[in-house]
This record gives sequence, structure tokens and C-alpha cells, in this order.
Amino acid sequence: MHLLHLLGALALLFSTARHWFPLAPAYGFVIQFYTGLVLIASIVHHVVSLDAVGIAVAILIIAYYSTSRASKSYPGSYDPAFFGDADRIRRGCADYFGAFEIRGAENIKHPERQHFVALHPHGPTAFSRIHFLCGFRDLLRRPSRMIGANVLFYLPIVREITLWFGALDADKETVEMLLREGCNVELYPGALDEMIQPGKETINVKTRRGFLRLALRHGVDILPCFCFGETNMHDLLTPPGAGWLKRMLRIGLILPIGRFYSFLPYKSKPQHLVIGEPISVDLVEDPSEEQVGALHERYKAAIAKVFEENKRQLGHERYSLNVV
Repeated sequence: MHLLHLLGALALLFSTARHWFPLAPAYGFVIQFYTGLVLIASIVHHVVSLDAVGIAVAILIIAYYSTSRASKSYPGSYDPAFFGDADRIRRGCADYFGAFEIRGAENIKHPERQHFVALHPHGPTAFSRIHFLCGFRDLLRRPSRMIGANVLFYLPIVREITLWFGALDADKETVEMLLREGCNVELYPGALDEMIQPGKETINVKTRRGFLRLALRHGVDILPCFCFGETNMHDLLTPPGAGWLKRMLRIGLILPIGRFYSFLPYKSKPQHLVIGEPISVDLVEDPSEEQVGALHERYKAAIAKVFEENKRQLGHERYSLNVV
């Protein structure tokens, strides 16, 4: 297919997403990855072939991605209408996975306050972010934005959908900008370290102190959340050298294998996002390491509590949690 024809087909596909995405959200979620790969492969092919159109498109994409500030500015490109009706998306996910629900909303005592929404585990594709579209953001009264890895904003198609989802770059300056704007900040603290799990009955949770320090500096409460079922969606293929790339370049070189040996998640793997009790954080303009460490311990205890109090009811009674 010629590159111009491919671009036209992609434009048609995504301009109608609000109609088809809610019907099959699991399929729609992985389409972004495959269409992005197809577009990259097509551009490379046309460039190698010295095709003028391919070279021009490649130059335009590189120039746009190098100069755009969309991933570092508020309100960004948030467009929930792109994905269609939230309730239909939730029902589509429930039909596919067997269950797709949010629990613990009653724990949010002060929805008007600003929060860091900290969700574990990340998983290979972080599919649990779909919960943010399906009612989670409605539980809080402030606008919310998710933060994501920098690399997401340099991948064609994936970048645009990530922006429409309401995500921005996870660098410190962007996060502090969101906090000054009064937004809730949604994040996966475990990031790459939670993408690869040790086994079927142990779940590693990686906590970090950086966002906790920002929570103290801005006096922002923390909402600990855990998604039961996230680690059951895929098997993982880890190519040689993946560990080195993660350590040196912070790139997660893994291949999630699901239905049909694709990125598509396995069916009938119930998904439950459980909201824990918020951690109240006092404003400390210049927090000491001891204060950050104390909040870190409170946070680790809160995540462990969410898991232990809900694992039997949600089919994880044989699982253990390793919080580091």
C-alpha cells in the first residue's frame, strides 16, 4: 500500500473511533500499537526506496515531534470524545474480561481535594488506564491528567492516542506544572519495573520516592489503587538484552503475548480496580529525607493493605505481594 493510501485509511479509521471503539475496546486498545508499527514500517520502506513522498512525510513527522509542546502543556490534547461513550466502553470491557469494575469509591472522602492517583501494577500494556475513561475521573471533582513515559510521545499513532487520552510527559517540570494548575495527577509509580513479573503467584510492586517528595512540597493527598487482573492479561516474551536496555536506556523491550499470539489481552480475565484509603499529606515546602521516607513507608503499607484486604474476594487468594 502506498504511504498516502495508508495515511488516508488511518485517518478514516481513527475519525470513526468513537463509533467502533466502545464495541470492542480490547481490540481498539491494541490497534494503536499495530497501526503505529505499520506506519513506521511504511515510512522506512518509502525512505529506503528514495520515494519523495515517504521522505517528505518522515521529515514532517520528525520536525513536528521535535518541536511540539503538546505533551508538556496543559490542558494538552485531551479528547475523551475520541473514544466514544464511557459506559459502552465499560460494558464492552466487561463482556470481554468477564468483569471490569471500580471498587472502593466510598474511600474517597474529599473528592474536591487534589490527589496523586497512584496505580499498581503497571503491567506490560497498562490496560488498566481504561478505567480512567470509564468512571474513575468522575469520582474526583478536579480535572485529571495521566503522566506517561517520554518514549510514548515519539511513536506515531501511539503518541496521538496517548495525548487524546489525557496523558502528558512524566518529566518533573510537567508534573509540577500540573500540580500548580490544580490537577489530579494519575501515574504508575512502578513503570518499567512492574512490566515484568516474577511468576504467576507473586506480584512485584515498585514504589518510588520522587512523586512522594512532590506530594509533600505541594501538599497533595495520595490515592493508592491496585488493579487485580492486570498481570493476567498477557504472557511475556523477554528477548536477550532486555535487562541491559532497561537499566541503561530505560526502555522496556518485552513482547506481551495474548490471544492469537498477539498483543490482544486474553479473554475472561476479570479486571477490578480497587481504590484504597487516601493518604493525607501536609504541605512541607522543603521536605527532609526523613519526612519523605516516612511518607514512603505509609504509602507502601497502604498499597499492601489494599491488596491483602481484597485478594480473596477477587480471586487472588494464592497470590503474594512483594512491595519494594
